[in-house]
Order: sequence, then C-alpha cells, then structure tokens
Amino acid sequence: MIKRACGQTSLAAVCELEPGRVAKLLPAPLTAIADRAFIYLVWCSLYSETSTVRERSFLEANIAIPCDGPAGEGTWFAAAYFNSRQIVRHAHLSGWVGEHAQIEIGRVPAGVARLVWPSRAPVGGWVARGGRREIEMVVRPGEEVDLDTTPLHRFLRVYGVRQFADQPDVTLEWHNEDVIHRIREANAELTLAGDAAALLGPVTVSSAYLMEFGIDLGGSRLVSGR
Repeated sequence: MIKRACGQTSLAAVCELEPGRVAKLLPAPLTAIADRAFIYLVWCSLYSETSTVRERSFLEANIAIPCDGPAGEGTWFAAAYFNSRQIVRHAHLSGWVGEHAQIEIGRVPAGVARLVWPSRAPVGGWVARGGRREIEMVVRPGEEVDLDTTPLHRFLRVYGVRQFADQPDVTLEWHNEDVIHRIREANAELTLAGDAAALLGPVTVSSAYLMEFGIDLGGSRLVSGR
C-alpha cells in the first residue's frame, strides 16, 4: 500500500460576495449554500513513496466555493493555482479550473518554528499570472479557535465537475484522519486584481484564519454521472 500524506500551512480568507454571484459560478449539479468564497494560499510538503524530492514541496492557491452536491456539503475550486504544471494537469483532470501561476508565501523555517511560530507578526503571500499579481493577502494571527466553529468546517471535501456531452461526472475528493494542528483567527488584508477580481466581483472579508495541519490523503470517488 502506497502511503501519501501532506503537511500544509494555509492563509485563508472568507469572502462575502454580491447576492446571486455564486449561482453564476457553480457548474451543475452543484448548488449554492451562500454567496461566499474561500481564498486559500497554501504551502504544502508532500510525503509520497512515488514522488521525487523536487515534487514533494509546492505552493498552491485556491478560490473555493462552498456548495451542496450529490454527497452533501463541500466546496468546488472555481480557480486552483499551482506553481507546478504537473499539478495543473491534475486540477483539470479533477474537474477544477486549474491555472499555472507564480506563488509566494511567507513561512517560518522548521528549525525555529517552535520558538516563533505561529507568529503574531503579519504573514502574507501573493499569486501572480503573466507578471501581474492577482491575489495578495496578509493575515495577522490572533487567538486559537476550533475549526468546527468556522465557515471552513467542510473545506477538505472538494467536488470536481467534469463536463461530457450528455451529462457531467461529479467527483468528491476527501482526506482521511485530518489533523488540524493549529487554527488561529486572524485579521486579513486582501487585494484582488485581474481575472480573480473579475471572477468574484466585489468582496468583503468577513473572517480570516492561519491554519497548520497534516492529513493522510484519502482519494476521489464518483458521486454522480457515468
């Protein structure tokens, strides 16, 4: 059995959108829960027996839309940005809108993490395409909170919708034995430009978080379609 696990540091902003916006973004048969989007900037360290050392660390950013689907509540990636073209291909195969981008995220080196992390100082990152920054986020961590009390409680259940001529295939990617090491409420400054701003329209950040967690990767299963 091949074991695959992932450790992540994530900056997350919960954004309120204009009324009716989400219904225009979601592919059928997914339906809106609220006019809301989650924006993540993520630093990943992957453990996989089949991956090279170079492939084991990567950055990603996601614009996730909370939704209802054939297997209950989850999210769908209206945009999934990766600094690896190989993972962009994975995004398209998974039924998301994948984009190759330059991504930078501040992070404290592991050797001093226990002394200074999580930092009370601002932590930030950005996503750029074609040399232009489309997403910029800075979070200022505060007190520790319980994931289940936040709007992100289903963020590790991700739908994919792959369009075919007669009907879409809907998949659900999930992860097992999720361990949230820390989640801290934060104040966030968020700036959107380019395609990201056009996708979401006007946004208001209602809450933000700094998360560190480890997961044993689960898999993906077909929940509707052929």
